[in-house]
Amino acid sequence: WDDHDYGQNDGGAENPIKEDAKAAFQAFYPVDAAMLSPTQGGVYHSVTMGPKGKRVQFLMLDTRYFRSPLERHTAPKHALDIFQPTQDTSKTLLGEEQWKWLENELKQPADLRILVSSIQLVAEEHGFEKWANFPHERGKLFELLAKNKIKNLIVISGDRHQGEISQMKTPQGTVITDITGSGINKTSTLGEEPNKHRLGNKYNPENFGLAEIDWKKKQIKLSLLNLEGKTIEKHL
Repeated sequence: WDDHDYGQNDGGAENPIKEDAKAAFQAFYPVDAAMLSPTQGGVYHSVTMGPKGKRVQFLMLDTRYFRSPLERHTAPKHALDIFQPTQDTSKTLLGEEQWKWLENELKQPADLRILVSSIQLVAEEHGFEKWANFPHERGKLFELLAKNKIKNLIVISGDRHQGEISQMKTPQGTVITDITGSGINKTSTLGEEPNKHRLGNKYNPENFGLAEIDWKKKQIKLSLLNLEGKTIEKHL
């Protein structure tokens, strides 16, 4: 889920109706709900599909339920420069409970891992919601990937009402590709936006993402498509 499913625009742990939102999620997504621990907070969970040699692990993060409040930009460059990176390392994005779960999940065998994050992991220059608003948490994820020697990770994100593909190399040397597909029915009117990690161009009209796995070549093709199914951007 993302903020509007969660019931509060740009919402985090402070959302007063987050338990109602979780109950609605469980009612509307019974298959996912069955994968949730009865004692956990939030809706994070994982699914692994396929036989050995073709195992795909989907890591469904919850970037809302545990998240500390965002910090408003103290010196915005323009009206849409809303949030700034925090320097407070006591603030969290995933919360201690979810971090422990994620570390354990990354130790499980998988030939390809798809990390599903409702907000962008790689893009860091815009003033909206993103992992980069919590640089210590983003850095913690980078360290966790390096510690577990994760080389087979793709990130799927949304939230932005626009589509783009971004890629970066972490300070630890891990290459991360983040495909942002959004939205199917609500689009952005924003013009150009800086993103030093962007591959190709961003796309504002309705779009959706597609991942195609070629096990023989050990390749994954990431594409953004428009509503007619035409490829707008792709990365192999």
